[in-house]
Amino acid sequence: MSEYLSRLRQALISGVTWKHPLVSVALKLSDPIDYLVRCARNMSSFPRMSVRARSNGLRGQFGGVKFRKMGDSFVSELRDRGWLKSGDKVLEIGCGCGRNAFAIARQLDYFTYEGLDIDRVSIESAARNRTLLHHGCRFQFIDVRNAEYNPQGACVANEYRFPRDDNSYDVVFLVSVFTHMMPDDVSHYLVEIARLLKPGGRVVFTTFLMDHDCCFNGQTFSYGRGPFRSTEKELPEICVGYFMKFFDEALSNAGLNRLDSPVLSGLRKEDGIKATGRFSQDVVTAVKPQATE
Repeated sequence: MSEYLSRLRQALISGVTWKHPLVSVALKLSDPIDYLVRCARNMSSFPRMSVRARSNGLRGQFGGVKFRKMGDSFVSELRDRGWLKSGDKVLEIGCGCGRNAFAIARQLDYFTYEGLDIDRVSIESAARNRTLLHHGCRFQFIDVRNAEYNPQGACVANEYRFPRDDNSYDVVFLVSVFTHMMPDDVSHYLVEIARLLKPGGRVVFTTFLMDHDCCFNGQTFSYGRGPFRSTEKELPEICVGYFMKFFDEALSNAGLNRLDSPVLSGLRKEDGIKATGRFSQDVVTAVKPQATE
């Protein structure tokens, strides 16, 4: 039934679901009820459902439980593997409306967090959130062009320089960002991330790895060529996957060393693939070498 409904949705609503006028209206009408449910669940500080859906998808968003669960899943994965700890200075690229910032605030005793995003509605919601402000989280809109989220952006991704100083962060992470970007853009972002990391700092990003028959959790990535595949023909940025060889080359070119990864998503167990990850996407991490005298 779920597969049938998914195909029906794709037939009736092409492109990005939350951008469809009918879906947008329905989400805004749901906001007051969603708020009441979140209040009853002690989640009133979370963004409105119509905002959460922009970067977190529609499925399961009502009531805030999935929003919290996904943030906790990713951040606890990083903590348990030693990739994130109290005292770290963290930059999240593609932070959306702050899902992971909420999780970090729940799980770390002290930290410094900055979030960047290309979706103005999401980033402004995070920047106004009293809970995130209380924890000292800072957010900034970056006007980078993306066919899905910011088609009128002033800057192209493969030339963009992040407005941050060199050697500034212990951890830079990106959750479901490269899943919406083309190869040249991804490669450039990794070069920039290497610039931003302190020596010994770590980048962590999620992706759909295509090394297992171009499939993920029963979904086939049928379009694309070279290092990437996509589930969408007309607008590949909706959902992009990459072969590990591409990331290895891009990381090496950026001067980063892949370590402790990839960690395959636990969802791959449904495809009969051994996986240890708890998050809903595959995770790759790399480290910037320590400076040598």
